[in-house]
Amino acid sequence: MADELDPQDPWSVSALETHDILAAATDAEGRKLDLVILPEPYDIRVDSPDFVASYVNYYVCNGAVIAAEFGDKAADEKAAAILADLYPDREIVMLNIDTVGEVGGGIHCATHEQPKV
Repeated sequence: MADELDPQDPWSVSALETHDILAAATDAEGRKLDLVILPEPYDIRVDSPDFVASYVNYYVCNGAVIAAEFGDKAADEKAAAILADLYPDREIVMLNIDTVGEVGGGIHCATHEQPKV
């Protein structure tokens, strides 16, 4: 998450609003939530103003966490390390999801169940 609000970027506005709401929230027993901030990649492969590069859109499955990597070596490694700390018993698998992101999706979005026809 970026440290500063960019009022021209709806993703920036949404991310900071969401952070503030969660930071003020409590669980059912009144305990504050423990928020973990994932880095924001800057040196990414995709050059599109609508591409959202966010490590938050990951998927937790049996034995692994599937997360995006965007080509920003330092940010990709930091995100993987944070996820490894959060999920110590799971393998962290970072994937290039550029083609999914170019059409507005992410790993978590792409892994939803399909209804039975």
